[in-house]
Amino acid sequence: MNLCLFDKHFDSYFAYGSSALSHCIESGMLRGRPYGGVMILINKNLRKNTTTIFCEERFVVVKIFNYLLINVYLSCFGSTDRLCIYENLLSDIEIWHDRYSDCKCVIAGNFNCDLDGVGAVSQMVQMFMRNGSVLRCDDIFLVTKYPPTKMRL
Repeated sequence: MNLCLFDKHFDSYFAYGSSALSHCIESGMLRGRPYGGVMILINKNLRKNTTTIFCEERFVVVKIFNYLLINVYLSCFGSTDRLCIYENLLSDIEIWHDRYSDCKCVIAGNFNCDLDGVGAVSQMVQMFMRNGSVLRCDDIFLVTKYPPTKMRL
């Protein structure tokens, strides 16, 4: 709900994003911690070359020059309708990616699943990545995925 604070603390950037808190407050009394909320900070020097394509509480899509930037926050284990949320969100991302197929695409954020796992959600994300020819950064830089073990004396 304090998205305006980003403008105050990061004055060289402007923010594109959405908070799940806004929706929760509109629905009545806040109980617990709401899920979701995504944001992309863009340097103000790029403002004239930046377009907001789509923005909701689980993902935001921004185009800068010929780059499509997508920031996601997917539901965690135990969430109600988790498979449905993943299926809908991944389908929506695929649609935006297809509409802007002339752009290079970067997808980042919190997938909230084991990208190497065998569960239904992990398999769905893996299929999405295979179908979209998505390259995982943790597979490029294996030292960050599998850091060397510390030697014990």
